Amino acid sequence: MPHFTVEHLREDQLAEARAFVQITGGDSLPEWWETEAVELIGRGGGVLVARAGDGSVHGLATYEVVKRPHMARVLAVARLVSFELSRKQPAKQALIHALDPISAAFECSAVAMPLLAKGDLRSSSSRVIGNGARI
Repeated sequence: MPHFTVEHLREDQLAEARAFVQITGGDSLPEWWETEAVELIGRGGGVLVARAGDGSVHGLATYEVVKRPHMARVLAVARLVSFELSRKQPAKQALIHALDPISAAFECSAVAMPLLAKGDLRSSSSRVIGNGARI
């Protein structure tokens, strides 16, 4: 199984993921990705990428902590996309596993993941909920 390294992107690295975001259905305007990601980072969120050994990006996740009145903190994952050649989805799994310690660091009670497309349902047997519990 391929090994992926998960890392946070800084603002000056966001262009590295632009092409990846665009081929996965991102907005067609080139500056859209950097603008959205810079705003997210400014609000205290982050951008994670899963890199293969050659440095290429195979997955991306964006997140931020959401706190609503009278509710606990939730790590809200807005994007979770990957380019996979394996049904085991190693890049996506690496990103999901990296979100657990981030959630704990922000003292979140849950991780909210984006809804999956119909074609992804067969491989969605493990999702994070609650205090890191998996379903």
